Amino acid sequence: MSTRTPSTDFDASLYRQASENLGRKFPATDWLSPLRGKALARFSNGGFPTIRDEDWRYTSLKRVARRSSALLHPASQQEQSAEHLISSSDLVHRILPGLAEITMVFVNGMYQPDLSSAPAPDSGLIISTLGALKKEEQSSLLARLETFTGTDDCRVNAFSTAFLTDGLVIDVLAGATVSAPVYVVFLNHGNTVGSHPRILMRLAANSSASLVEHHLSETDSLTSGITQIECADHASLTYLKLQQEHDSAFHLASQHISLAKDSSVQAINLDLGAGLSRNGLTVHMNGEHAEARLHGLFIANGTSHIDNHTLVEHKAPNTQSSEVYRGVIDNRGRGVFNGRIVVHQKAQKTNAQLTNANLLLSPGAEIDTKPELEIYADDVKCSHGSTVGRIDNNALFYLRARGIPEDEAKQLVIRAFGNEIVMAIPIPQLHEPVTDLLTARLEQSDDEPGLSA
Repeated sequence: MSTRTPSTDFDASLYRQASENLGRKFPATDWLSPLRGKALARFSNGGFPTIRDEDWRYTSLKRVARRSSALLHPASQQEQSAEHLISSSDLVHRILPGLAEITMVFVNGMYQPDLSSAPAPDSGLIISTLGALKKEEQSSLLARLETFTGTDDCRVNAFSTAFLTDGLVIDVLAGATVSAPVYVVFLNHGNTVGSHPRILMRLAANSSASLVEHHLSETDSLTSGITQIECADHASLTYLKLQQEHDSAFHLASQHISLAKDSSVQAINLDLGAGLSRNGLTVHMNGEHAEARLHGLFIANGTSHIDNHTLVEHKAPNTQSSEVYRGVIDNRGRGVFNGRIVVHQKAQKTNAQLTNANLLLSPGAEIDTKPELEIYADDVKCSHGSTVGRIDNNALFYLRARGIPEDEAKQLVIRAFGNEIVMAIPIPQLHEPVTDLLTARLEQSDDEPGLSA
């Protein structure tokens, strides 16, 4: 591991003290202490990435670094149960409808069984929290938890692991077809809250399941989470991640998906909140005939900053990937998209496409987009491209000619632009509620002071 010089405002002792206190405050996961210690050492080697790091050149974490040490002291389990738990009635208007069958709720990083509904015994699922694992299961989890914290490029993941207090372990049994989506809600409740959620999911051979990961917060908070998904041969996964945090919140997240032979994933990432959001998605196409279909939509308005980095690695022959990301940026918002496809030498007959389209709705809006292809095989079919533009005047003219007022016509065009991603969600009952969330987020742009569309 190389040595980096932390920034001058980086005080490692604050992080060390906070990490050491977790074992006392969360005794059920005290077995994670050695893992947290290793991760903290890696993070302390250089602190948060800076714009000098190539993958972070458009996204400064200075605000996160300044605020993070104040967001490292979550309430203990006793304190949460006494003061910080929200009631079911408080939660019900925040969550997505139609997903009540299997719902796992975490508040301020801790699992809340009273707000959750576990799967039926015959569902084909085995779900446990890190705090409820048996002793013989803990050691096998440690290696998986440590997987993505060992390099300088993963210092944010090391930060997340250093303060891990709870998480979810999901196993889909061989041959099982789980019809109900597993709905996981992570809510930061209260002021100055930090949480570091973790999901570890495995789909055994010939299984299929859906995972919906929903992030919410009320006010000033920090989320740094990791989702790890492994698909065995002939497994099929639908994965939706919805980030809908408060406009003053920081959201740092990464997802790592590995695909074995003949397995597939359809992943949709929706960023509809947070003042600063960074989402990193990596897909490893490890087995022949693996397939990945990726969609993303991000809306940056006000002064929000949303960064999406994706990496698809084709490591086996006859693999396919398609990726479509769209951004809507208004007021003084800024969007970043970096999509990278790597085709390894063994991955002959790869078919990969990547497109990124962006709408800028005001003179102060910014987008930095960088699609990349890195190809080491000679028998492939790959393409990539990006577009940046304003609202289509022809579309506006068409709508206004039919008597639709200009402001309403603009909203229709923007919603149509985003709804193409929403309609890609292969869970039909979510189309209408997610469309409503999209509409509400776009309407917030109209309420922002200053520059307008």
